[in-house]
Amino acid sequence: MSAFLAALALAMPTPPACIDPTGISNPALFSLPSSNPAQFNPANPMANSILLSVLLAVAVPTLVTYETPIQGRLALRVTLPLATMAAAYHPSALDAFARESMSAARRRCGSTVDYAAGDALFVHRQVALAYTLAFTVDTVFPEANKGLLSSILTSWGLDMSICDTANCSDVSTPWGLARTAVDELEDFFKHDGFNADGSLSRDFNRVPYEDWRAESYSPVNSADRYKRKRLWQPLPEHDGRGYIANQQHVTPHIGWTARPFVLTNDEVCDARLAPPQYVLNAEALLVLSRTGALNSTKKMEVEFFDNKFTSLIPLLVQYTARLGVNADSFHFIWLDVATAAAIYDATIVGWKEKVRHDLVRPPSVIQSQFRDETVMSYRGPSEEPGDIKGSDWEAYIRIMPHAEYPSGSSCLCRAFVEALVTFEGITAAAPVPPMGAGPLVQPFAAGSSSVEPGKTPDTDIVLTFASWDEVVHVCGESRLDGGMHFTAAVPDGERLCGFVGGRTANYFLELQGGNVPAYAADISDKVLMENDTRQGRRRC
Repeated sequence: MSAFLAALALAMPTPPACIDPTGISNPALFSLPSSNPAQFNPANPMANSILLSVLLAVAVPTLVTYETPIQGRLALRVTLPLATMAAAYHPSALDAFARESMSAARRRCGSTVDYAAGDALFVHRQVALAYTLAFTVDTVFPEANKGLLSSILTSWGLDMSICDTANCSDVSTPWGLARTAVDELEDFFKHDGFNADGSLSRDFNRVPYEDWRAESYSPVNSADRYKRKRLWQPLPEHDGRGYIANQQHVTPHIGWTARPFVLTNDEVCDARLAPPQYVLNAEALLVLSRTGALNSTKKMEVEFFDNKFTSLIPLLVQYTARLGVNADSFHFIWLDVATAAAIYDATIVGWKEKVRHDLVRPPSVIQSQFRDETVMSYRGPSEEPGDIKGSDWEAYIRIMPHAEYPSGSSCLCRAFVEALVTFEGITAAAPVPPMGAGPLVQPFAAGSSSVEPGKTPDTDIVLTFASWDEVVHVCGESRLDGGMHFTAAVPDGERLCGFVGGRTANYFLELQGGNVPAYAADISDKVLMENDTRQGRRRC
């Protein structure tokens, strides 16, 4: 029998080592950005990069309008097709799902790690990158500025509607690879346990991202009845135009139903925190003290780190540009997807713990326990710190609609940084390389605050970050300074999610070397994915 199997194996056709790139007969037809890191201008990072032009102009402005856990999901949806595209032009890398035969069948003949501008295969790759981004943004963000997206492509000599006339099922072409990479990823995200289209809970009038489980989450406290003092209470919100509503906990189900990308289910379940030993009145006094001490620098730190994709990503772009890393290179794309996957998996871990502990936010405690007392603290936008009734107190910025513990910001910032430093082979505590370049910087013009426009900061200021550990530290401390968390949430968020970044980076480093990691998500098992999500199967 063994001899027969050996003979059969020899008779089987050998998968091709590479595929000849087709579709482009005249590279001179395209006027693509040069992506020259020597020309990188932090004030205009889109000028020399296909990737940054589309992401920063079209994708990110739409992404940041979503709630935090959904932003992480959308970022992974954007970056995974790019990883598949980039792997096809790399001499050894497997695609993001570690599919050896699929990766071999798509690898371009002549692929290399470094490409010379003007080389025919380099142009082929850049066209594939542009179309991958365009198709991804068009699919993931139907509400994005498609006119702007189309005009960007047109300026490069590309046609957004190319699949109407060209064969986009032929992966040897740049547009065929791009269309295929984007479409196949949708299978994973249609069954990822987020209930993104609302189809798991309703047949009609669907509510995206709704908790559809039979035992769905319901807060113990209501917006107008705060009885269980340690447990989360929905907070009132308003749009300043007459609409007032009470919060509902965002995606409380994902800690149990969302599919992690790099982590196993066991790793998600095993990441647990003991309940923090809060003395709530003492914690509330600390919140009042810290928000009462807010100055221009601390306020801009709070605003800067309020969204991880308009803080961490610009710092990553600045760091790689300083190293001379091409913003459209394999290195940058895979560093980007590694950090995006770290944020995605860390969100699932963090949300599981948020719902499991279900702890109260500072406004509920302060407005209840100090209701009729006069306290000295922050008094609202453009107001100087001073005396305020406890019932009137609010945090510096919006408190997100999910439980207090652990801090999602410290969790995600630590996971992101650990993914970055592991992938780069550097140390988070050391000065940001290259040596002698100085800290990473984020300037703010006088009056540029979104909370206190025209007033804060009172002069031009520059935030500086000497190390990646300092980025994480300021990210976490800003949540305390702004009044969104009690003390244990920040260090415990870091401790919970740090391992996610290292795991994620090592996963992509394995793929880069052509190795199959011990665990990879099976994109082909649609039946299992469908059963898991339909049944709302509990992971833990």
